Amino acid sequence: MTTNDFIKQCKKSCQFDYRQMYEIRLGLHSGLTLEQVKVYANPDFNNDQMQQIRWGLIDGLTIKQVKLYANPEFEWFEMDRICEFIKENNITNMSTKTIKFLLGLNCI
Repeated sequence: MTTNDFIKQCKKSCQFDYRQMYEIRLGLHSGLTLEQVKVYANPDFNNDQMQQIRWGLIDGLTIKQVKLYANPEFEWFEMDRICEFIKENNITNMSTKTIKFLLGLNCI
């Protein structure tokens, strides 16, 4: 699937609002791969959450690391805290539950 096909598919699905579509396009135009953008191209994420996921990927986190906080139940600011924790501590393999406990997040 090409980038343009993916964007057309997202638009055709009518599941994304214009702010979410902006985040999808921005990720693709920022050099993220289609695989990376698909991590957050989910209508369950609002545009602020998508932005936090996109920033983590742009900052060099792996998809596996980003998936530790790519959860629609997290608010964007909680995602930001988790992302920073992952980067500061070079976390590559830890459960989301453990990270939430260490950061004092009890939202899920």
